[in-house]
Amino acid sequence: DLHADYPMELSGGRLRLFVDVFNIFGSQEPIAFVDTVEMTAGVTNPDFLRPVVYQAPRSWRLGARWDF
Repeated sequence: DLHADYPMELSGGRLRLFVDVFNIFGSQEPIAFVDTVEMTAGVTNPDFLRPVVYQAPRSWRLGARWDF
C-alpha cells in the first residue's frame, strides 16, 4: 500500500490533500484456503488447500482533510 499527502497552510486552517493506493503492485495472490481435511470420518475433502479468497484488486482513495 502507498499513502501520500500534500499539506497547505491557509488563513483559516490547514488543508491536506491525500491519495491512498491499495495493492499497488496488483498482486492476485490467494489469502484464504479450504482448511477442512475430511468431509466426514475417513473421507478426504478433494478441495483441501484450494484457494477460496484472493487479494482485492488495486484501488485508489482520494481525499481532503480540513483542520481548523
